[in-house]
Amino acid sequence: MEFNSKQKMVLYIVIVIIVIMFLFPPWRSVGDIHYNWGYKPFLTNDPYGEVNILRLIVQWIGTLIIGGIAFLLVADKKKK
Repeated sequence: MEFNSKQKMVLYIVIVIIVIMFLFPPWRSVGDIHYNWGYKPFLTNDPYGEVNILRLIVQWIGTLIIGGIAFLLVADKKKK
């Protein structure tokens, strides 16, 4: 399957967004009550916090769905 230039651009943008989300994931506090701490670098060594894996996975799924829709919308309508 050959992609047009717009599809390649969408693919590259989605990949960059996923990588940035991996490098700066959402954090939350550890304990009985979880507070969202925002986004920090992945390699942050914080004994009172942890990566919010569920939120990160939901963000990745949302990005892949939106990226997939954009990928299909910019596809060539002509069939060869």
